[in-house]
Amino acid sequence: MLKSLLRIAPPLALGIIAALALGGCAGEGSTLNDGGVSEDGASTGRDGSVRDARPGQDAEDLSMLGALITPLPANLIGVPEGGAEVLYVRGDGTLMRSNPDGTNPVELGIKPTFGYGPSPNLWVWTGVDTDNALGTINLYRPGDPRAVPIADSAAVDLFGTDEDGHRALAMIDAVTVGTGVTATRTADLVFFDDQGGKRVLLRGLSIGHWDRRTHRHVNSCTPLADFLSEPVAVVLACPDGATTRAAYFIDLVTGNTSTVAAEVLSFLRVGKDRSYALLADDQQGFFGVGADGRVIDLPEQDRLESLAFLDGRRFAYTTSGGQLLIASWPTMLPTVAVPAGAARIESASPTGEHLIFRQMSSMIGLRDLYSIATTTAAHQTPLTLVAETDGYPGDDAFSEDGAWAQWFEDGDANYIGNAANRRVDGTGSAKVLGLRGYNIRNTVDQDRVLLMVNTRFSEQTQRLVSDMATAARSGASEPTVLVPGVDPVSFAVFEELDRVFYRIPEGPHAGLWVRSIP
Repeated sequence: MLKSLLRIAPPLALGIIAALALGGCAGEGSTLNDGGVSEDGASTGRDGSVRDARPGQDAEDLSMLGALITPLPANLIGVPEGGAEVLYVRGDGTLMRSNPDGTNPVELGIKPTFGYGPSPNLWVWTGVDTDNALGTINLYRPGDPRAVPIADSAAVDLFGTDEDGHRALAMIDAVTVGTGVTATRTADLVFFDDQGGKRVLLRGLSIGHWDRRTHRHVNSCTPLADFLSEPVAVVLACPDGATTRAAYFIDLVTGNTSTVAAEVLSFLRVGKDRSYALLADDQQGFFGVGADGRVIDLPEQDRLESLAFLDGRRFAYTTSGGQLLIASWPTMLPTVAVPAGAARIESASPTGEHLIFRQMSSMIGLRDLYSIATTTAAHQTPLTLVAETDGYPGDDAFSEDGAWAQWFEDGDANYIGNAANRRVDGTGSAKVLGLRGYNIRNTVDQDRVLLMVNTRFSEQTQRLVSDMATAARSGASEPTVLVPGVDPVSFAVFEELDRVFYRIPEGPHAGLWVRSIP
């Protein structure tokens, strides 16, 4: 999956892994809303008692916690591919790595403030000036003795990597023109690879004024860019003196640049197999561009509201007219799966054979949820997952094999809800797996999930804490607590889905830990 995008518009579907803000509690999970826990949400377990799960072992039995990586203060970053090490930031801000059993801690030579990854590489900024959001990009490759500087004066919000984290696009050598609210910037679009390669692709592009409120550069010509499967970068940028973007293909080996479309909007999405990209013209008409430069229109009159890539070259989208359609590259001939009432696609299964969409959402963003199959051309009656606007998809919205949909229902203002699932083929009924849940993740055991349940506010830290538990996907038994009182926002599941890197925020065992998932 794509790790990040250069100045992409708000994502229309899942599949983008956001940048990690290393200065805070980095890790996987949801964000705590500002409104606090609502009084009218799910009430069971609100006082912090364990009512829906069997208590784990005594907290003094350290075997239940696993291997201590470091005591607090510290913040976890994540687990690079392969699972041979874990990355974290020590209390003094130093980037560290350790073996997953807690041995061999190594200082990596920098104090990062912002970053992308790891998958497998970690691209991080140091020396960021908070007033202008420019700093030095550093690269850490797993197993290397230290992180190494890559480029100076780089914008923190204009950066992207390929799906493997080996190549990156960045805006560097930023120059500010003017002062105050009218000040703007120009910068060079540069390609890097993790072997030390570097090529300037386009010079002196306008990246706009730094907006301190949104923490983004603001300019109608701010560039977008991404990678295709061929050694090609797709770049949307304004030519010299122009006020509308053109779409360029840039050969990353030779540097040759060609224009494939003119007057395009700030929309760029790359297909799952990276053989094509979807763009929009200035009339909001959508079209695909292949890695060979072919341009094929999508015959759609309505505005696209959301988009999700399925398997291979297939994709699904919803329109302003409420239809949900499925098309593929390069035929670009859509078929209607849901003729009316589909507002936005929420997630697609790993196999691409099913997706979840919504019809309505509440004022705080909770929504109803429905599932359909994508492998039939016939109109379907959607499978209802959540009928009221009080749900949202699970962190893993589907099981690895795509057979189960996973979500939260009866959610409150902090997106704490009851974890539930159901088979996408409609057999059987929905099952509640755990109460006051905050995360649903798949595990190496196809029959079990990892949950954060019994979520409550800690009096000590004034933050959310949860009990980490496993549950049978069938709902046949109550969840079993593995570790009580963990940070539900700051954790990472290993690529093999057999271990978890997590944070205990308080108490005698406060620290970063790694343990197995039974």
